[in-house]
Amino acid sequence: SYGFRWNLESGAVELLSTSNASTAWSVANDGTVAGTFSTDKLNGKMTEVPGYYDNQGWHTVEMPGGQVNYGTGTGITPDGKAMTGYVIVDGIYRSYVWREGKIDWTVNFNDHTLSYAIAPDGKAMTGWSFEYNRTAYCWADDGTKTLLSDVKSPWSSGRYFSSDGKKLLFGGGWDESKKDHNWLRCLYDRESGEYTYVPT
Repeated sequence: SYGFRWNLESGAVELLSTSNASTAWSVANDGTVAGTFSTDKLNGKMTEVPGYYDNQGWHTVEMPGGQVNYGTGTGITPDGKAMTGYVIVDGIYRSYVWREGKIDWTVNFNDHTLSYAIAPDGKAMTGWSFEYNRTAYCWADDGTKTLLSDVKSPWSSGRYFSSDGKKLLFGGGWDESKKDHNWLRCLYDRESGEYTYVPT
């Protein structure tokens, strides 16, 4: 599979790689893409790693210590300066924020974490942690961990921030135990702590 950028003004579609597999997950205002691409520069064999793509091609980001099995960049800030994603290190999913390609901060958690999105200022990320099943969380760069739902399910995860970073959309958890749904959506207000259920 190959990631691509689609210019909505010109209609042009640009493949991000034609020699190795790649996946595009998020795009900044300047067209910088966060995603995954295959490289043999990490450990001598082809490995899918998190990276970002700009007009010069794919770029690797700083990797943590340990055996890296796989990784991907899942979200990027509008200015293209910070990116979130995860890396499987020694068999554990670990979430990171990279700023200009260097590890800026990470989630301090004992078990699996997987980040899907980054706040516009790069100071928070959202996704899930594993506590016998997935649980939606928001993590901040000051170490604050906000549990978005106490329901644990395969569908429970934080997904998107609003453009001002004040609202967060998450799914698969809020009041799930009382309803016959696998995938419920809810808005969380990061300032007031209020929840707004989004009907299916």
